[in-house]
Amino acid sequence: MKRIIPFFILIILGVVIGCKPNQTNPESHLADSLRENSITLKIGYLPTLESLPFLAAEKLGYFKDSKIKLLRFDAGMDLDTAILNNRVQCITSDLCRAILLNETNPSIKIISRTQGGYQLITAKNQRIRKVKDLKERLIAIARNEISDCLLDKLLEHEQIGTDVVNRPQINSLPLRKQMMFFEELDAAMLPEPFATECLLNGDHSIASNKDIDTELGCILVNKQASSEFLDQMNVVAHAYNEAVKYLQKNKVNLANYYDITSEIADTLDFPSYEPLTLPREKDIETSIKWLKSRDLVPGQLRIDHILEERYINK
Repeated sequence: MKRIIPFFILIILGVVIGCKPNQTNPESHLADSLRENSITLKIGYLPTLESLPFLAAEKLGYFKDSKIKLLRFDAGMDLDTAILNNRVQCITSDLCRAILLNETNPSIKIISRTQGGYQLITAKNQRIRKVKDLKERLIAIARNEISDCLLDKLLEHEQIGTDVVNRPQINSLPLRKQMMFFEELDAAMLPEPFATECLLNGDHSIASNKDIDTELGCILVNKQASSEFLDQMNVVAHAYNEAVKYLQKNKVNLANYYDITSEIADTLDFPSYEPLTLPREKDIETSIKWLKSRDLVPGQLRIDHILEERYINK
């Protein structure tokens, strides 16, 4: 019996070794990963309603078999770094960031405006019901981008000096929302769906970009998008426009696209999405004027060269 036990152990070991898969060569795996990465167009997006046509296009299968991948980021600054380093080739952005990025890398272009909304949200237990009540308050923004610019425009609209408020820089949108939940801020500039999440938590909206008819959202591409990935970008442009057509005719459950509850999804105002189209001249002028007021761009700046029309009407 003592000889039987080792015999069975040998049989078991033989089965285990025989069934064990071949070890993948780490160098081979890395090479495959790098190759896959090099042939895949990557689109970076923020989890806001501006990104919905991209998300819908993916869910509807419009990117199928085209080597296109969506990557979520929580802060615009991280998206900027990613496109400058070619970790992504296309991003959701805003006109202020777009102009600054082009100053760093002239090959970065604007291919379209986007639709969405920003609201100035105030904490539920603070007695702030008008823009004029914001003096000396803490208002969270991300510096030198859409939330920063819109805050200035809203203050100017109410004839209030832009230097009378304090602006803690909270780049991450989920963190900005969370700080409002815990009442660590007096107010915050927030896009959807984060703004509506705060409203359902008891906070208040006292102004929005609609009050000043200003839309600064846009889509950017870098040089690689329009050279190495041109065929895929044409697929993206067509898929985006097809997704817009779908969204114009169908009410989708936004809880399937964002980390939100059905209650929040049902409460959200749905943007009027448009096919790819260049930004309005007035919004471009607003962005340039604001950036010049901050001494962030040259005084003679023109941005005709930043606009890329090749993807319109795909």
